[in-house]
Amino acid sequence: MPASSATSHLLLQRFHNLCPRIATIRQLLILTIAHPQLILNHMVEHPQSAELDRVFSALADPTRRAILQALTERSSTITEIARPFPVSFNAISKHVMVLERAGLVHREIKGREHYCWIDPEPLADANLWLEHYRRFWRMPLDWTHGDLFEGLRCFHSGAFFEAHEHWESVWLAAQEPEKTFLQGLIQVAASFHHFQRGNCAGTISLLRSALRRLDRYPEVFAGIGVAPLRRAIRSWLQALETIPQSAPPPLPAITLTV
Repeated sequence: MPASSATSHLLLQRFHNLCPRIATIRQLLILTIAHPQLILNHMVEHPQSAELDRVFSALADPTRRAILQALTERSSTITEIARPFPVSFNAISKHVMVLERAGLVHREIKGREHYCWIDPEPLADANLWLEHYRRFWRMPLDWTHGDLFEGLRCFHSGAFFEAHEHWESVWLAAQEPEKTFLQGLIQVAASFHHFQRGNCAGTISLLRSALRRLDRYPEVFAGIGVAPLRRAIRSWLQALETIPQSAPPPLPAITLTV
């Protein structure tokens, strides 16, 4: 039976965000295999290094990542998989075989058709291996002090321009997926700064841009309740875009979940 598409989509999205680093990670994996004595913490060595190497090799190709992305939506035949790609059917078939060897895709033959679906288990195994190295590329968002805290305080006091300035200083050094998330929050703050100055068009434009970014994230992300913030943004857009304009709702709150 096909694996959970939601789980597959979340895991694949994480690897999509990491794809610029996959070549470096593969080199690190090769180093781990060739020189295990260089790894100080032997607990991070995975007992199935060859399987991991196949997964990272498969994910390093953008066409194969696109195939996996499509398969998170539904199972498909090889013909259906090949349809949107500007390459030959044989080329796509070879890509699918690479994904199969990595355990990322399974196929079932029914008559003349080959049906494929995604298996998230190898992604979960690779994700587990990556957890040890997360600290080298991720900057945790700590809302209890520094510019994140000051920005939150300014936002809730109505000092939206100052909130924007505090968060932007963190955003400049952030990596994905936190970078785009912070950009969405910055645009929310900037939008209400425009609202305070009577710029309704600027408020609408920035709120829409912020919503497009925040819609990519789960209901809770980086210690922030994203779902209630999205609902508040939609309420504001509805009020501002109604003709004649209705009274705006209360200013949104950015709530911490931890």
